Amino acid sequence: MVARRFRYSWEELAALDCDYIASWGAFNPGCIQTIDFDDDTLPRLVFKMAEDGQSFSVAYRWVDRDGRQTVDFTQSRVELVKRPCRFGGTRAYFICPCCARTTLRLAVLIEGLRCGPCGRVTWKSRRERPLQRLMRKADKLSAKLGCDSWRESVVERPPHMHVATFERLRGERAALVIEINREISRRLSRSRGGLLGQMGAMVKLGI
Repeated sequence: MVARRFRYSWEELAALDCDYIASWGAFNPGCIQTIDFDDDTLPRLVFKMAEDGQSFSVAYRWVDRDGRQTVDFTQSRVELVKRPCRFGGTRAYFICPCCARTTLRLAVLIEGLRCGPCGRVTWKSRRERPLQRLMRKADKLSAKLGCDSWRESVVERPPHMHVATFERLRGERAALVIEINREISRRLSRSRGGLLGQMGAMVKLGI
């Protein structure tokens, strides 16, 4: 059996965002912070910046997907590098403890902090099929227009939305809906088993 290329998605993991933690002064020499996440099932991190301001360590108990914690602490040490910005100042980057590449995001995993490629982590959108991506994009546009989903046929201009903006969003949404319906029709025409087969395909497609 071929192994899955990705193990996790960023949306389901605890992660460190370099720009975000820099914004609240985490990279000040000697800074010690406890980092909690909105999801209680994610691990609590103990963050400690080195006195020289060049690296930091993070310790935590790994939490399994069923909510159970491991006994031993996992600890990672991460080096930082600062690069000049185009319009002045500098921007900090993590150096991945595994591959030594620079990154702005590190995933919190059982083996320690890892960048996306090392931890086999990706965004949910990259794991979606083309039809799912179309539906997600159409749903986002529908939400901006005050609709519950792309399936709604009547779209009215939300209060205070500029007419030109409304027409542009409605046109983009309409184009996506046409493409979605075309793809659904194509898949249903290929389904086997007559009506029952088409009903099964519709359930599988979430329509």
